[in-house]
Amino acid sequence: MVCIFIEGKIDEGFLKAFISHLYIDKEIKEYKIINIGGWTKLKLSANEFVKNSDEGGSNIVIFDADSQDNGGGKKARESEILAKKIELGLEFDLFLFPNNSNDGDIESLLEKIINNKHSCLFDCFQNYLDCIGGYLDRDGNIIYNTNLARKSKIFAYIEALPIDKKNKLDFTHFSNNEYWDLSSEYLNPLKNFLDKHLPIAPMPPEFSI
Repeated sequence: MVCIFIEGKIDEGFLKAFISHLYIDKEIKEYKIINIGGWTKLKLSANEFVKNSDEGGSNIVIFDADSQDNGGGKKARESEILAKKIELGLEFDLFLFPNNSNDGDIESLLEKIINNKHSCLFDCFQNYLDCIGGYLDRDGNIIYNTNLARKSKIFAYIEALPIDKKNKLDFTHFSNNEYWDLSSEYLNPLKNFLDKHLPIAPMPPEFSI
């Protein structure tokens, strides 16, 4: 069993869709996605790592690199997680969103793979920020918060999509190429990482009589 440890619901929805997209005509090793809520909760899930390792399985961790603004960044977060790995005696390989090289998060990745057909929604979001940034107090200071996170931008995009509420909440829309480009080259680092951990084999050929 390959256990994939992640940080949140949106990560789970995206990864399920991406793995299905990658290996649609392949057989892959059995895997399970486990949402632990964040890298600071690794200790709380240590038993699951150990149990899977003891049973001959492998563990992979896919978390956000984050940025210096929230105490992270690729180098810092990687160092912290690997130190925790040693401290807890865990076995796992690590990938950090968005591409295992840059600072960022799952929202940074998603912003790169929207269907360009709907990029106008991001333009509208920027217009909204520009609008609220134009309201000043008597001293000329901006009244409203314009430093909205990428999460707000992505959720605004998702909320605007013409899909039913259930699909928005469970993120099954990630498999719909009308809204997301799961073949984007930007996803190649994640694809290469998953290829190493989800062994594949061609489906047996169909024989005609």
